Amino acid sequence: MTQSIPLIRASALVPMLKWMSARGLNTGSALSAVDLSWYPAGNPMQPVPLLNCIEFLRNLARARGADIPLRVVGDTGLFDLAMLVRIALGTRTPREALDRIERAMPLHCSHETLSVWEEDGSCVVRDSWSMKVDAEARHLVDQYLAAMLGVLFGLTVAGPNFAARVSMVPHPRFGFDHLDRFRDRFEFVETDGPVEMRVALDHAEGRFRRVARDRMNGAAAGAWEPLSGDGSLSHSIRALLPGMLAHGLPGIDRIAGYAGTSRRTFQRRLAREDASFSDILDTVRLEMLDRLADSPELTLAEISDRLGFARQSTLTRAVRRWMGQTPSQVRFRSKAGALAKPAAQHQSGIEAP
Repeated sequence: MTQSIPLIRASALVPMLKWMSARGLNTGSALSAVDLSWYPAGNPMQPVPLLNCIEFLRNLARARGADIPLRVVGDTGLFDLAMLVRIALGTRTPREALDRIERAMPLHCSHETLSVWEEDGSCVVRDSWSMKVDAEARHLVDQYLAAMLGVLFGLTVAGPNFAARVSMVPHPRFGFDHLDRFRDRFEFVETDGPVEMRVALDHAEGRFRRVARDRMNGAAAGAWEPLSGDGSLSHSIRALLPGMLAHGLPGIDRIAGYAGTSRRTFQRRLAREDASFSDILDTVRLEMLDRLADSPELTLAEISDRLGFARQSTLTRAVRRWMGQTPSQVRFRSKAGALAKPAAQHQSGIEAP
């Protein structure tokens, strides 16, 4: 079992949620069923626990059919297809797009690696995981990736008339029989290793019908950090907490569940990093307070809610413990610092912007 909490950007769930909403299906209950009721709909770049996202896909497949990844992607508009497809916008060919996606994968998922190379006249794409996933989940995730890549190859001047050989784990119950209607584009081959897609190099290097505006340019991507961070359990907890706190204080048992482990094992792993859940929680809240204090449109009650405190008085006690001041004093100090900066710049001969 992985030592850290496997993470993925919330954008990975967007295609499935939009597909469900378009059909009047209850997305709220589906998210709650996998302990993602706090899903950050307004911030698709927020990390969420990967194992729970996989369980969401599994539940959807069991309810709507084991070919659901291919159907969801096929029915979803290009701009709603997760961050990785949007990263490809602005490139001229699928090969260029795949190179960009390969570089961006560490920013998108903490335990997934995408590799792209050329071999025997084919463009080969391999996707592998640094954690254990059962056969059913592997089949669904592999199918989802194949569908996403199929979208890219279908955007060339040759259109959707391409042939891809996909080596992936078969469904433990259906094999590949449920994918028969997609065999005009995909040849499915059984493997127990990482999923691989092979497409003729001529098609991979074919030009897109049109080059879309680059909405996820290098400058924007550079603002993100690899989700794995330093690989520690502490780092993954710090990445998760900011998106969860606005929905109440997450208990240690809940966070341990996201890591796929028991509370005792979770605490033991943190102790090996000379950390504790309560200390990490305090650190995250203090960092968030430092940012939120600069937002004049937020009341102290709203800041308290965003930090996961049940009452504003609890926030006051916490801030006194952390900083020896009240939240109002912290906010005044923050505003005073902001006002002082232009004056300091002026004195040193640097014009304030």
